[in-house]
Amino acid sequence: MQRDGSSSAQQALPERSTLPELPLTPVDTAYHACSDFGRLGTGDCKDVFVPCPLPSLAGRTVASVACGDTHTLVATDDGQLFTFGRNQSGQLGLGSIQDSLLPQPVLALQVGAQQG
Repeated sequence: MQRDGSSSAQQALPERSTLPELPLTPVDTAYHACSDFGRLGTGDCKDVFVPCPLPSLAGRTVASVACGDTHTLVATDDGQLFTFGRNQSGQLGLGSIQDSLLPQPVLALQVGAQQG
């Protein structure tokens, strides 16, 4: 610990990410290699090393994507949320703890959903 209370192990964050920027398009495509637990949403657990279409999101425009360690959330421009991948703690919001190999809509967040 240094005099000012900071740790010598602390480092300044870089000003800009060094990860490559991927274009945000209305294309229903996965950009990842490891598909354990179905986190790519391709319908199986096979690794994929090139972008591939996700038929279950066909015709939707992806507005945002968030990735956990082994699960993925996709928000569409029409306000729907789809989740897929590992679900051992219910993190997909689907009302179960079953993993999902394909994008599933989070029904509890849809307009008009019953409040429990």
